[in-house]
Amino acid sequence: MSSSENKPLVLVVAPTGNTGKSIVDGLLASGIFRVAGMVRAQSASKPEVDALRAAGVEVRVGELTDDFERLKAVLAGVDTLISAVAPHVVAQQKELFRAAKAVGVRRVVPSDFAPPGKHGPLHPAKEDVWRYLETIGQPYTVVNVGAWSQAAFPPPPRAAAAVPRWAALSRRTFEEDAKMLVTDLHRVGAFVARIVADPRTLGRKVVAYDDERAMADVWAVALAKSGAAEELAAGRVVVRPEDMEKWAAEAEARIAKDPTDREAYVQRAWVGFMRSIVYLKESTVESALAEGYVDVYELYPDLQKRPIEQLAEEFYAEEDPAALMRHWAD
Repeated sequence: MSSSENKPLVLVVAPTGNTGKSIVDGLLASGIFRVAGMVRAQSASKPEVDALRAAGVEVRVGELTDDFERLKAVLAGVDTLISAVAPHVVAQQKELFRAAKAVGVRRVVPSDFAPPGKHGPLHPAKEDVWRYLETIGQPYTVVNVGAWSQAAFPPPPRAAAAVPRWAALSRRTFEEDAKMLVTDLHRVGAFVARIVADPRTLGRKVVAYDDERAMADVWAVALAKSGAAEELAAGRVVVRPEDMEKWAAEAEARIAKDPTDREAYVQRAWVGFMRSIVYLKESTVESALAEGYVDVYELYPDLQKRPIEQLAEEFYAEEDPAALMRHWAD
């Protein structure tokens, strides 16, 4: 058996999404895992999946709605299962995790790569999944991250994609004293790789982030680093509580009309996170620790935080800073 075959196998569900891709990249870069990805049959021949194969990722075909025996076959030989599924299917992970328990998966990481907060929009569904994992005796680890820096900074006028009006995280004028955790999406995978390789994190909730700053600081840094301060200031959005309620109602109406409207679920989740971050001020290290999380920097003192000044410089140097927002329609 080769040294490569001796490495533990980590399977990532939804490996081509924004979070899933970051996780795959982080696992591969660590050099200590074999990596597999579970993709739907209709996606198996897409260029993004071909890119996974080219990078050395084993592609397995399956989806959350598969029957129990099929899911067990997909999970054969897996040591760690990481789910990066979209918010609207979080509640559908249970059968996958039951199959993981049946085949002896040693650790499950349920999809929870979002800002911490017990009043967050997905928290009830996620907590229900945690309880289910405990009920069936499946070991698991929860990883929360801050808001993506790629969404926290307002895109410059040259960006090819605009942030939707309901996703005005980076252009608000409300509650600017509220602190928030900010994380570079591309670093999420590096955090996850470190966490799942550590036996101390089994059965624990970990909060990982790059910086924690007041919203006013994020805006000020954006103006300073964007090279387009005047244009950004002119386009700033005043977000009021009634605006958020309107956007939430719009999302609910769209979901009622079309339960498969993914963008409506994203809109509903986004507004919910804004309530949690801005008004309840739950996206902080202090709040996370109070909810039983452990700080990633306490676990790994050698890790270096990346201040928002650095994150902003990298963001505004990108060819298309708003690329990650392109899938969110206005």
